Amino acid sequence: VKEHQANHPPLRPFTRDEFDKLQVDLAGARTALSDKVIQVDEQAKLIEDLKLTKDATQVQEVLKAHAVSEPFEEFEKLVAELKKSFAQFDNVVSAVILCKYFNKPFEPTWDDYQKEVQAAIRDEILTNEAEPNDEDVTVSTIHSNLMSLGSLMEKEHKVIEPAYEAEFETTPIEVRKPQFWLMHFGVSVPKG
Repeated sequence: VKEHQANHPPLRPFTRDEFDKLQVDLAGARTALSDKVIQVDEQAKLIEDLKLTKDATQVQEVLKAHAVSEPFEEFEKLVAELKKSFAQFDNVVSAVILCKYFNKPFEPTWDDYQKEVQAAIRDEILTNEAEPNDEDVTVSTIHSNLMSLGSLMEKEHKVIEPAYEAEFETTPIEVRKPQFWLMHFGVSVPKG
């Protein structure tokens, strides 16, 4: 018994302040748990409503009814952010960034774009080798947004495609294609 008592000393009494603090913590934990239970119930209802739908249009309506951010809205947001980022640069600089990111062959001719490339090198948007400078905040943000956009379109294509077709009256173009860049970012890859 003495050995057990040595290994398990008796609990010390709580002060009133400690007890009150534990009561407040318990009440906060119960509130948080209640909030989580409500969220789980809402998600379960959303899943049940989605199971009852027959096509992508109905899925969009259910998502709106449940105030869930739909993938097409996310698509539009990312495209708008990228378009805004590319608007800061000359077209040829934007083309260099996109082509390098997607491993597309493009090297601007020095005679035609010397001024634009040198300005981008001076501003540290491009490196001395006319490569995108990954340490530049805008360039790294562009890369991050392009990655997010590609991932979103791959993961949510079944939801995005019908909304895209309705909005643009064409089937979705892949993010890695220059037609997409021109249509959504206003960036064209110069010939030659």
